[in-house]
Amino acid sequence: MSQSTSLVHLAKSFGIHIVFGTILVASFSFEAPKETPDESPEISTIDAVVIDQTSLDQQVKRIQKEKADKKAAEEKRVRELEKRAEQAKRDLKDLDKQKKTVKKLRKTPRKS
Repeated sequence: MSQSTSLVHLAKSFGIHIVFGTILVASFSFEAPKETPDESPEISTIDAVVIDQTSLDQQVKRIQKEKADKKAAEEKRVRELEKRAEQAKRDLKDLDKQKKTVKKLRKTPRKS
C-alpha cells in the first residue's frame, strides 16, 4: 500500500502542477506589444543666415552714423533753444528800458 499511496500522491502533485501551469500559461498574452508613438517634444528648426564681415561692418557704420546724426540734431536743437532764450531775455530788457523811458516821459510836465 505504500507504493499505491505514493503513486496517488505523485499523481496529485502532477495534477496540481499541470493546473497551475495551465493557469500560468493562459494568463500570458502571446501578442507582440503594440507600438505607441513616443510623444517627443517638438523641435523647431533654426533659421540661420550667413553674414559676411563687410556687410556687417557697413551695417554697424550705418547705425553709428544714424546715432551721431541724431545726437548732432539734438545738440543743434538745444543750441537754437538757448539762442531763443537769450534773445527773449534781451527783448525783455529792451522792453523794460522802454517802459522806464515812457514812465519818465509821463512824469515830466509839458511846457506849452
